[in-house]
This record gives sequence, structure tokens and C-alpha cells, in this order.
Amino acid sequence: MEINLDINNHIHKVTSSPGETLLKLLRRLGYYGVKHGCETGDCGACTVLMDDKPVNSCLVLAAQAEGHKIHTIESLGEYPDQGWRDRLRKRIEPVSSPSFKISIRGACKYL
Repeated sequence: MEINLDINNHIHKVTSSPGETLLKLLRRLGYYGVKHGCETGDCGACTVLMDDKPVNSCLVLAAQAEGHKIHTIESLGEYPDQGWRDRLRKRIEPVSSPSFKISIRGACKYL
């Protein structure tokens, strides 16, 4: 099936099988900041923002993401002087998990 996805403010028209997860599709498209982990939603290594809310991409089918804005860890470094590395380095340098950092960014919208 053909789906249109808004990933990091870029529209992607892709072909996906009905059972393909968002995690597998993102990695197929080259978004390697989204990590494989447990693939059961327990570890959070695959966390992305869907409409600014953290979700486990291993539990979301790619087709379910159509019509939603998806942001991966790669998108957080695309803004000059606002990248996740610069912004978070001062506060949580020991934390190196991209999924944790993207979850923090999603939570900051609600603070």
C-alpha cells in the first residue's frame, strides 16, 4: 500500500506492507537514530514523537502514522542553535540514549 508520511517536516511517499511497523519503515528510510530494542514497547529505544507525543514506533503500524507528524531524534538537531546536542548537553550529558532525549523534548512542550 502507498502511504504519505510527514517525517521531520519532509513528506515521504512510500510503499509499505500492511504489517510493517513504523520502526522498520523509518530505518528503511535511513532514520537510524530510531533504534531496535525489545520490539514489545518495554524498552523505549524506538521512541519517536507523533504529533509531539512520545510513542514507541515498534508498536505503531506504518499505515497508522499517515496523517500525523513524526519527529525522530535527527530532527532535533536541524535547527541552528537549538539542536538537541547543544540544548541537552548542559543538563543531561551522561544520558546518551536518543529515545530518552526525544522523550524529554516531547515532555518540554507540556511544561
